Amino acid sequence: MIYRIGPVGLEAKAQEVLGTGKNKTAVPFSDFLKNAVIDQVSTTNDLIQKANQKGIEFALGKIDDIAEVNAVQEIANASLQFTVQLRNSLLEAYNEIMRLQV
Repeated sequence: MIYRIGPVGLEAKAQEVLGTGKNKTAVPFSDFLKNAVIDQVSTTNDLIQKANQKGIEFALGKIDDIAEVNAVQEIANASLQFTVQLRNSLLEAYNEIMRLQV
């Protein structure tokens, strides 16, 4: 699909990507945030479990390639670090909101 260059075309593309077009109902931000966090945590958990399994398989001699084990463990580590930074950012935002004076 070709989009117009300009605000109208960009707005249509943004609505399509975000799922807020005319045919779709808008998702509340709280639900969007909750689903994003749940997806990130479950993905990180899956990656950590796969990395642990690869380590066990390497220790048992089922896998000979240490590079594969290291790669899987580095990916799981990066995902865990991202999840921790996400948590820290959410807590920081929450604390900022709590400090607001009404």
